[in-house]
Amino acid sequence: MAWLSANAAAAAEPTETLRNHYNDPFVRVTNAIAACPLPRGPFMTEREAQAEAHPRIERGTTCFMAGKCKEPNAYRYDARIAERAQAAVVDAVRETPALAKSSVWLTVQRRFVFAQGCVGDRRQIAQWEALLRAVPDVEYVSADFAVGSTAKQFQRVPYPVMPTGNAKLP
Repeated sequence: MAWLSANAAAAAEPTETLRNHYNDPFVRVTNAIAACPLPRGPFMTEREAQAEAHPRIERGTTCFMAGKCKEPNAYRYDARIAERAQAAVVDAVRETPALAKSSVWLTVQRRFVFAQGCVGDRRQIAQWEALLRAVPDVEYVSADFAVGSTAKQFQRVPYPVMPTGNAKLP
């Protein structure tokens, strides 16, 4: 994904309220870097949710039909994966305190974990990927992190950002 200007991405967003229409798990697992822009995560407009409905059904059932999932829909794993990922992060931070020096959000969709946020050191990216890949039932991990600690360093981030005041967070 191309690096996005946080300000440009937020300005380009529609004025329509963004919501987590499908209740995909979206959790903040660390919060040490206050200047880190909030990822857009699973939040979308009503129009985007309608366009996504049919592809979600197809992607969800394909896992079962291919014999890769015991559940009839891959999205049924997501809440469990999110809980396990949060527990894994707590354990990892206890063992490697440097991981806590980050601001990381996880979105879980159909056994895929999307980790987005900011880390203080580029070497942490591989640690986050390995940590999340080890969570049971995870099929894929995407790690999109900006590196740094100041707002100036986060004017461009590798993930879509939440427009200020535009989301209905749970």
